[in-house]
Amino acid sequence: MDLGQLIDLLGDASVAGYTVTTVPVPHDCLDGFGAAYWRRPQAYLEPRVQTGMSMLALTPNHLLRDGLERLRADISSGAWQLHHADLLDRHSLDVGYRLVVADIR
Repeated sequence: MDLGQLIDLLGDASVAGYTVTTVPVPHDCLDGFGAAYWRRPQAYLEPRVQTGMSMLALTPNHLLRDGLERLRADISSGAWQLHHADLLDRHSLDVGYRLVVADIR
């Protein structure tokens, strides 16, 4: 969804202005939303994390199984760390989250 579509959702409200701010995700984020574990992918394999994260909790297990098994294998073999070595020294990452603040009159 682009910003114009978001503004359209406001309906009859008059948007006098808006700001868009990038929200980088820290490597040690504890909130548990979709990209919170970008540097700690093993967390996505934990049942506690899966049940607390709507994108995983609401997806049927049979649709997650293969991807989670590939992730488990890549972490175990070191392939994930090798492929994503550029992430391991980063303190935060722009994964696309944006904060949009609109001045509505």
